[in-house]
Amino acid sequence: MSFRLPDEFLYSTIIIIISSLTIQFALNNYKLKKWIITRWSILATIVLSAIFIYLQLKGWDTLKAIGMPIDGNPSGSFVYAISGFHGVHYIVGIALLMLIYLIMKWSKEDKKMILNNNVNPNRLLQLELITSFWHYIGIVWVYIYILFKYMIYN
Repeated sequence: MSFRLPDEFLYSTIIIIISSLTIQFALNNYKLKKWIITRWSILATIVLSAIFIYLQLKGWDTLKAIGMPIDGNPSGSFVYAISGFHGVHYIVGIALLMLIYLIMKWSKEDKKMILNNNVNPNRLLQLELITSFWHYIGIVWVYIYILFKYMIYN
């Protein structure tokens, strides 16, 4: 059975590309000791990622509306499984970003580092790791979208 991939998946792909830019912006600004911009960039990434998850769920609703339920055709089930598995990775990423944000905001060690205009090496490592993770899952999602859109469900 052939079907058209819902537009929500395209919109979520655009959102996730933008979130990759915002997390990179956060990392770059942390290195430049621009603390407020860093925190706002992390928050922007969290919001964009929540929008990504929402759009994925809306894409699922659209699939159901066009007669492609999760327990129906294997092609449709594949979209649910892959996008759902990917969504779980973003949920984990959001949780980690929230944790990093809260630590940056409330940690006494971070406050001392900021007062001395120093980068906290632990926080820098955390930001570098989450940024790498973010870019990786973003690239994987773009690949999945292209695979779905142009190779499987065209």
